Amino acid sequence: MTLFTCKYIDHLVNVMVYSLHVDLLVNIQRKDLSVKSVMGGPPDSGGEVIVLLPIACFQTCYQSSLVMDVETSSMSRLIVKNIEEKNAMEKQMMQAIQVYEYGDVDQLKLAVVARPEPQGGEVLVRVHAAGVNPIDWKVRQGLRKHLLAMQFPYIPGMEIAGVVEEVGPDVTTLQIGQAVYGRSTTGAYAEYAVAAEKMLALKPQSVSFDEAATIPVGATTAWQGVFESGKLETGQRMVIQGAAGGVGLFAVQLASRKGAHVIATTSGVNVNYVRSLGAETVIDYTTTSLVDVVHDVDCVFDTVGSTLETSLQVLKPNGILVALSGQPSTEQAKERGIQVIASRTQIGSEILENLAHLIDEGQLKTTIKKIFPLSQTSQAHELGQQGHGRGRIVLHIA
Repeated sequence: MTLFTCKYIDHLVNVMVYSLHVDLLVNIQRKDLSVKSVMGGPPDSGGEVIVLLPIACFQTCYQSSLVMDVETSSMSRLIVKNIEEKNAMEKQMMQAIQVYEYGDVDQLKLAVVARPEPQGGEVLVRVHAAGVNPIDWKVRQGLRKHLLAMQFPYIPGMEIAGVVEEVGPDVTTLQIGQAVYGRSTTGAYAEYAVAAEKMLALKPQSVSFDEAATIPVGATTAWQGVFESGKLETGQRMVIQGAAGGVGLFAVQLASRKGAHVIATTSGVNVNYVRSLGAETVIDYTTTSLVDVVHDVDCVFDTVGSTLETSLQVLKPNGILVALSGQPSTEQAKERGIQVIASRTQIGSEILENLAHLIDEGQLKTTIKKIFPLSQTSQAHELGQQGHGRGRIVLHIA
């Protein structure tokens, strides 16, 4: 350990924290004042200071003439820490978005937090991209707190694509260095995330990390809504409400591939896009009422929520309505023998593997609406809250 004396020079601490990315607690002590701060600046006035500083940062400051009058002293000193200690501390930290209370997009704060550690059956993923889903902003606004009360602060998001960084005990199928995609259990809007092995699969080789991050939630929801809840069979007629959205775009493709007659609703600007996904009949809901042109379908997959009553009217007796959100008239459904199923998304390796195969075989594609950096998460949520878009929103992290 080397002892130095230095006099306070403007922006010394700012250089350490912002320019040099020091994730250490900086001790600043003047003769009559002691301040501890990670992101804050130094005392307002001059005077000699004591600073806890890694050697690499000290050398940079010294070479830049930010540290002056260097000499050994027991009264006032600059303690230069071993560089290995700095590296060890940095390894344990990461950047992440945190929410501290329910509210608008201003509650999305970029912070430096401790990196999560994988437990039994879990892996640590270096996140390259995270998907932004409607459930993310609904939780942040407190719209789901009656179902799921969050513990603050929390990291939003669930959909990730990245590379396995560490494996916990009892992990048998994944290895360090493998590219994966799936669902995180510790939040997705972060440089690192922990995920259960059973909620991950190898990333499709034919798509980027950004594209892969759009798939797990939307495509799994579509798979389960079409096949498990909707019980779709070849030759049946299926209506998909909101066909250009993050779930609808996958549902159209999966239903069409099954051999069903797909009737899709969307806005005029997306008609050709939805038709390119495989829909045989595309209805512009801004100009045409679904109930005027469609009757007696076997199943409706409603990804919108506000269209549930219309969805009920176009079903044949004993048909199936799969509702992604909301609850239609149970009385009307009962009268006509219609089965109403609330869509539930259970992400697992088996479905993710099936989806990856379809994507790599060119039988399933995703669409990105817009990519944002982690620092612009607020803008990503604002765009998502507007609705009526085509494709998925992504946070590019690495």
